[in-house]
Amino acid sequence: MDWFSFLVGNVLSYLAIVVFFVGVPLQVYRWMKAPVVYPLTDFPAPKTAEGAFIKVLLDSFLFRPILLKIYNSTVYSGKWTDLWIGGWVFHVSLALIIIGHIVGIGTLGHQFTILGVSPETSLHMSELLGTVSGIFLSLSLIYLLLRRFFNPIVRVMSDGIDYLIVLLILGISCMGNFMRFSSTYGVEYDVAQRWIMGLFTLHPVALPDNPIFTWHLFLVEILLIYFPFSKLMHSCGIFFARWMITNYDPKKVMVFDWRSKVCEWTGGK
Repeated sequence: MDWFSFLVGNVLSYLAIVVFFVGVPLQVYRWMKAPVVYPLTDFPAPKTAEGAFIKVLLDSFLFRPILLKIYNSTVYSGKWTDLWIGGWVFHVSLALIIIGHIVGIGTLGHQFTILGVSPETSLHMSELLGTVSGIFLSLSLIYLLLRRFFNPIVRVMSDGIDYLIVLLILGISCMGNFMRFSSTYGVEYDVAQRWIMGLFTLHPVALPDNPIFTWHLFLVEILLIYFPFSKLMHSCGIFFARWMITNYDPKKVMVFDWRSKVCEWTGGK
């Protein structure tokens, strides 16, 4: 094992786990403790908790605010449509890739046997779903990257870190796709499962002798370490923010305690 493989497989892997699983909850806790000095809402606000819950789901998974902009546009400009298509395909394919990695590695590709298919068919279905999702993920990232370059409004609103985040995820995606199509650099489920089990049982095993997999894992670890401090936290914050603005209660009033210097909402439903 060379020094880079040891760094990626035995050092950065633990650092990434700690930073991600501690940093993300801490960031959400900070948001929850931050005082809300005035009521936030969008109109019409749901009148029940069930209505607010449904609205949060529609906003989070179908990007309803962008769909409303497309629907309410009197003149078709395409700027909201291309954002919705590119963003939705990216988020859905990324979610499928993450879920596929967890379930596929956890069951060695046999997750579809619950549908009554044979383990071999399940393995093929798992690989096919991962391949299709990986291709759509890479294509959507290339599309969003080009949109940042060539759309004048988006280009003005973008800074260097926005490009780096897209390039980082694109690098991870392209290496994953390369391993799927390569008979030389592919990694079997059981090899990945053995390495992960060793990691979580504090008995780390050596990474497979595969430079593409090592670099793929290295970029994933960099992403996990950066995640709690980045704009990517919007994937967690959207549920918090949308729930807050869909639970508007005009009967609530804010009271400021001069002794503790804390603002609190009282009254309401």
